[in-house]
Amino acid sequence: MKNLKLKFVKLFFSLILLTTGHSTIITAVNGPGAENWNIAGTWDLGRVPKCGDTIVIPEGVTVLIPANVDLDDPANSACGETHIIVSGIISLSNGTRLELASGVCIDFKDTGILTTHGGGKGVANVQIGGSTEWHASDGDWVGPDNIGCSNALPVELISFNLEIINEKVELSFVTSTERELDYYIIESSRDGSFWQEISSVKAIGNSSNLNKYSSKDENPFNGESYYRLKNVDINGTVNILEIISCSFYSNKFLMYPIPVNKVMFIEGDNIEKTEFTLINSMGDVVEIEKTVVGDKLSFDFEPINTGVYFIKMENANFKKMERIVVIRNK
Repeated sequence: MKNLKLKFVKLFFSLILLTTGHSTIITAVNGPGAENWNIAGTWDLGRVPKCGDTIVIPEGVTVLIPANVDLDDPANSACGETHIIVSGIISLSNGTRLELASGVCIDFKDTGILTTHGGGKGVANVQIGGSTEWHASDGDWVGPDNIGCSNALPVELISFNLEIINEKVELSFVTSTERELDYYIIESSRDGSFWQEISSVKAIGNSSNLNKYSSKDENPFNGESYYRLKNVDINGTVNILEIISCSFYSNKFLMYPIPVNKVMFIEGDNIEKTEFTLINSMGDVVEIEKTVVGDKLSFDFEPINTGVYFIKMENANFKKMERIVVIRNK
């Protein structure tokens, strides 16, 4: 099969201290009224962020905080595991506070901004562990920068990419600096909430050169999924490096009966995302009636002449031709 490069979507993650393997990714989305932090419709999971979430505000999205947001509950240890990744804008209104637990990191990417609206300057603030880390009178906080994030990072990641080859997901990443590293972990997740390790890769350890690594997912999830790259240093400290998304659809189809008499069926997991075309032996497209029922597609060959034909199957990840023969039973 021809190698097919898959465009990936970076979710604006950088090096973040990992304290749980079950952090849920919750992302702000554009839409009517989808600006208020405290409204469920602002978020892709249909709820407001809670302690322990990895909160993503993508570039081009503004999230308003018109009332206090409190994610600092001493009785809830998950509050200290919250991460906020800002490539868009967080805007606090007059007198409001964003209260976060000790240990929380707010990572502002190149386009990330923390600002105020509605007369909030001089009053609005961000607190981490009860300490005011930003006050509106300080002016806008503009990325790339961070609040509460460690600057002593053990690795500089240049890229984390994936490619679909022969229904396997090939993963590769490149680093330019490594300090006292032990190994890397690659995990996969169907929903960005629960992760499973698919491989570990031994790190160079200490290096100021470009280092290239690779791994493979032999059994990727069908549909949309995520891959997460982490590093573990020699002291056992774990950091999330980056998360990328993947759109993989299995292209295994069952065709029957062959030879074809009046009706042929194709079954598979990706029927609705695949285009099927009937082509005759001269290379001409032949119109044929097709009906989809669940994961099965039926072809009405009754009006089709006998002979040799080809079924062309094509989707975003896959292109294939299968030869079939049409006969008429006496």
